[in-house]
Amino acid sequence: MIMIVAFGSLTLSGTFILNQFGFYLALAVLFDTFVVRTVMVPAMMNISGPLNWWWAVVPPGTKDIVD
Repeated sequence: MIMIVAFGSLTLSGTFILNQFGFYLALAVLFDTFVVRTVMVPAMMNISGPLNWWWAVVPPGTKDIVD
C-alpha cells in the first residue's frame, strides 16, 4: 500500500514522463500484489509439487568451527 501511494504520487507531477512512470509502477505493484502473489505463486507451487522441496536433506558441513 505504501509503495502504491509513493508511486501514485508521481502522477501528480507536472511532467508527462513522471506521470506515466508513476502510473505504471503503481499498476505493476497492484498486479504483483493481487494477482502474482495470491494466484500465480500458489498455482505454480501446486503444479510443481515435490520439486519445490528438491533439497530435502541438508548435506553435512565441510568445515568445523575451528577451521
